[in-house]
Amino acid sequence: MSDADFGDLAFILPQNDPVAWAQAAKVAYFLGSTSSMVFVDFRALFANDVAEDVLKERSLLLFGLSSNLPIVSQLNEALPAPFAPGSDEAMQPSMLVDYRLLPGVSVGYLQILPSPWNPEMIVLAVMGNNTTGVPMAADILIDETRISQLKGNFAVIYGTQILTTDTRLGPSSQGLIGSLPVSVTATPESSGQTPFQMPDVLGRPAWILPAFLVISVIIVALAGFRLIKSLFGRKQENKSNDEKPGSS
Repeated sequence: MSDADFGDLAFILPQNDPVAWAQAAKVAYFLGSTSSMVFVDFRALFANDVAEDVLKERSLLLFGLSSNLPIVSQLNEALPAPFAPGSDEAMQPSMLVDYRLLPGVSVGYLQILPSPWNPEMIVLAVMGNNTTGVPMAADILIDETRISQLKGNFAVIYGTQILTTDTRLGPSSQGLIGSLPVSVTATPESSGQTPFQMPDVLGRPAWILPAFLVISVIIVALAGFRLIKSLFGRKQENKSNDEKPGSS
C-alpha cells in the first residue's frame, strides 16, 4: 500500500472466468481507493501467458480456481496447501487424516508464499474450491475488519468463519477444515516404517492384574518382616552382651 504505483505487482487471471475477473477488479478498485498513488503501473495477465520478466520482477496476485490457472502447476509444490492434479480442493500436507469437503460445500482459500522466481517478491493466491468460494476469499482482502483475522500462510474461509494456520511450523495433527462439513479418511503411513501400536491388553485374563498386585504386596510384606526380624535380633544380641560379667 505504500508503493507509489504498484509497479512490482501483477494480477494473474484465468481465461473465460468472469467471476475471477470481477473479484480481481474489486480488489484493484479497493487498492486504488485506499492508497495515495497517482499513476498505476501494475500488470494484468492471463495465467497461461505470463512473461518470464513478470515472474522474476513482480509479486503475483492470483485469482480463480486451480484447474483454470496453469501457473499453479509451477507453484503447487511450494504452496502451503497444494492441489491434487485436476482438483480445486486444497489439501494440508503431512496429514495422517484426510479431510475432504462434502459435496456442495463452498470455501475460499488464501495462500501466501515467497515467489519461487524471486524470493524478494511474494505470491498471494485468492482461490476457492469452486466459483462460489473465490468471492469468499476476495471479500476478506477488502474488509479492513476481517483482514486483521488473517494469520500464518494459509486461510480457509467458510461463510463468516476464517480458519488460519501456518504450515511452516510443521505438520499439524488436526486438519484445518476438520471443523467444517467433511468426510474423514485415515491415510496410510508413507515413511515405510511400522507404526507404533499399543499392546493388546484386552485379550488377557482378568485375574492377571489383581494377582500381580497381591504378589507385590506379599513381597513387600516379607521384605519388611525380614528387616524387622533382623533389627530385633541385633537388639537382643546387644542386650545379651551388655548383661555379661565384665562388660562395660
